[in-house]
Amino acid sequence: RDGPRAELGRYAKANVKGKIVLAFVGDPPARRRSLRRRRDDLLRPLVLQIRSGAGRRCDRLPGHPRGRPGVLRLERAQDQLLERALPRARAQARDPADARAARLDLERRRRAIAKRNGKSLAEWHELALRPDFKPITTRLRLQGKLVTHDRQVEDVNVLGRLPGASEPDEAVFLTAHWDHLGTDELLVAAGQDGIHNGAIDNASGIANMLGVAAELAHQARADQPLDRSIVFLATTAEEQGLLGSRYWVANPTMPHDQVVAVINLDSMNVYGRTKLVEVVGWGQTTLEDILIEVAQQQGRSVVGDSHPEAGSFYRSDHFPFAQVGIPALYFHSGFDMVDGGSEAGEALRAGVRQRYHTPADAFDESWSFEGALQDRLSEETQNVLSRLLGGAPDDEQVEVSE
Repeated sequence: RDGPRAELGRYAKANVKGKIVLAFVGDPPARRRSLRRRRDDLLRPLVLQIRSGAGRRCDRLPGHPRGRPGVLRLERAQDQLLERALPRARAQARDPADARAARLDLERRRRAIAKRNGKSLAEWHELALRPDFKPITTRLRLQGKLVTHDRQVEDVNVLGRLPGASEPDEAVFLTAHWDHLGTDELLVAAGQDGIHNGAIDNASGIANMLGVAAELAHQARADQPLDRSIVFLATTAEEQGLLGSRYWVANPTMPHDQVVAVINLDSMNVYGRTKLVEVVGWGQTTLEDILIEVAQQQGRSVVGDSHPEAGSFYRSDHFPFAQVGIPALYFHSGFDMVDGGSEAGEALRAGVRQRYHTPADAFDESWSFEGALQDRLSEETQNVLSRLLGGAPDDEQVEVSE
């Protein structure tokens, strides 16, 4: 059995042996189902087959173990932020078993590839979003050599649990990854600072988690116990393909059906207060409805991710939980600032992008952390958690998307 992603292969009742599959990055449109648990996911990537002979069929997504072809990911111009989503100077598989997935720079060739096959990249992308999309066979051929080295590294997840009073067997999970990218040896060799500090991504998320844990523990000691338990999961190897969270999902410390929800903390707003809350992966769960109520109490609006093409919903630690049907929520501040509006916010966003996954992601004494307090420590996360940890009415149904 291939697990929760086995259903994904319906797109490709096509002959792919000896071929290379090209797929666009980014989030497909979400569709909700009236189910509390849904154990599959219907990603619909654009699949382009480079001709290279005939063979047996493969009905699995790119990157899925066993029987898959080679995989390349096509990025449009607006997808270039993903270039820094994975460690530089190394082929990076999103799945530990995905030994044949590789990343090549197709930026200079992408328009030529599309033109030679009679479609622009934009047209290909529109086709990929259609529910009746079928794989397209191109006239391209690829020749090259890829050398990989396998090195086993052991690391740890860290868990803490605050037991509930009346429903201790049910739990809400708070996740944050404690790892980052290590050292860039090329920069160090050149006499430059090569240490990836990861101050925002994701020391800020871990600080957030510890702050929430301290506050909830204080409440419990003050005779304000939680109904449900809360589990704090600090994951390792998120930057290497969500390995820590995938490991927990595959080797859970409690049954999946006792996990009520997951809230993911990844990269806090270290700047000022904002008018908006952005949900990453908008439409994936009705946990958003609780967030909307909480945000309205603050006088804030909740909107979808302003850059869904970055694929952030699929690149953070809540996603492995969502894959097995556990409602998962990942949100952060929008960049419409209380002081300075969207103009000030966009300037801050540009700086965040410039420092993202570089040694420049280091602590800055000018950070006010007012946005972090607004979002997570004192208000948003605490209030959402209070709703979830207090126990839901019997008729309240939490839905997750396909």
